[in-house]
Amino acid sequence: MTQLSTEPTAAARPQPAYLSNQALKDALYNELELHVDLAVQGVQVDPEDYAELHRLAGGKDLGPTTLSELRAPTLPSFTLPHGLSGDARQNDRSIYGLVVEDGQPVLYRYGKRTTRIAEVEFPQRPKSPLAGRFTSDGVPFSDIARVSSSTGLVHVSFSVECSLKDKGEECKFCNYDNRNSIIKTPRQVAEVFAAAIEAGVATSFHLTGGFVPERRELEYYTDVAEEIRAHTGLDDFVGSISMGAPADYTVFDKLKEAGYFFIGSNMEIWDRNIRKAIVPGKENVCGGWDNWVGALEYAAGVFGRAHISSNIVAGIETKKSVLDGVEYLASRGILGKAGIWRPTDGTDLEGHQTPEAAWHLDVAYKQRDIYRKYGYTLDEIHAHHSAGGLTGLLYRIEEEYFENGKLKRWRHPTLQLALNKTH
Repeated sequence: MTQLSTEPTAAARPQPAYLSNQALKDALYNELELHVDLAVQGVQVDPEDYAELHRLAGGKDLGPTTLSELRAPTLPSFTLPHGLSGDARQNDRSIYGLVVEDGQPVLYRYGKRTTRIAEVEFPQRPKSPLAGRFTSDGVPFSDIARVSSSTGLVHVSFSVECSLKDKGEECKFCNYDNRNSIIKTPRQVAEVFAAAIEAGVATSFHLTGGFVPERRELEYYTDVAEEIRAHTGLDDFVGSISMGAPADYTVFDKLKEAGYFFIGSNMEIWDRNIRKAIVPGKENVCGGWDNWVGALEYAAGVFGRAHISSNIVAGIETKKSVLDGVEYLASRGILGKAGIWRPTDGTDLEGHQTPEAAWHLDVAYKQRDIYRKYGYTLDEIHAHHSAGGLTGLLYRIEEEYFENGKLKRWRHPTLQLALNKTH
């Protein structure tokens, strides 16, 4: 690791020696393999190291903690040497381990030989200009939204309520609940987004949540848009929604008129028969496979190419089925992202195993080929905040989207366009 000089003048400090672009690309392709394997496997964390890792990640001093308590918490993702992230989801059976050496987090790979892979970093997030602020009704901004100054995204999960669970029809991989969930008000959401714009930390906005009884979330999205327009003065804003397919497609016209730019509507499973078993509520409440695909195609006609995305949970159905879905949607101007399925505790698929990293990497490269075939650009595949995924990383590596010798993080550029259009 490069050590900076203690001399007082900047000129006296040695500058880091960056790799050539080709060498950095080669390194990043290798790091992408590690990124995916960590996503699949997670990492081991010794309880004795957890408190120090937690502190290095910017957490508060845990103080005396029991062994059982140390095993429960999770750490934020760390950054690998060339800019990709490493998943710090804890798994005692992982071949990877995260330890502390001389005050530095270090990633190891265990096996017949223990390999020291690299020193890693927990991103040090500067104090947000919104820290300590409250909505007009006294709720901390941090309880309403996650605001990322590095990506410019204001992410709001308006509720973890999901009425599908009450019907016994929840998605088998999802741990949303329906017990007395508090729904954040449209005014609260708008106040946080407006403040983030004013502070210069917001470039885009995303709204998501579960199914609300009687599909009232569809009305809620419009209410949020009206409040945002009232609080910001924007007629259009770089806002996106994750939503289930409606029976009445004109909902999309209303959302477009309300000012949203992007819609995510996640099919989750492409195979018709597997879909019925894995996402029964989405199948029954949203009119089945045909209605969902019809809704996506209609929405693409309203919002335009690459302004509609639909996630496919890659790893539950066959690779061919996943890629068939990606290609079908891509050919119609819809970004069908194949995201890595990782079984979640508390779901019906807890304890199941996602395919190996090589399987997911092959899907990513083939999805990249499909996107290239239909002419999707780097900007387009990042249009919806979650649409980039592994394919977005491949695009950025191939197009040398680099900064300071590392892969540059994506930051949505289009808020300023909306501001210019409005003002």
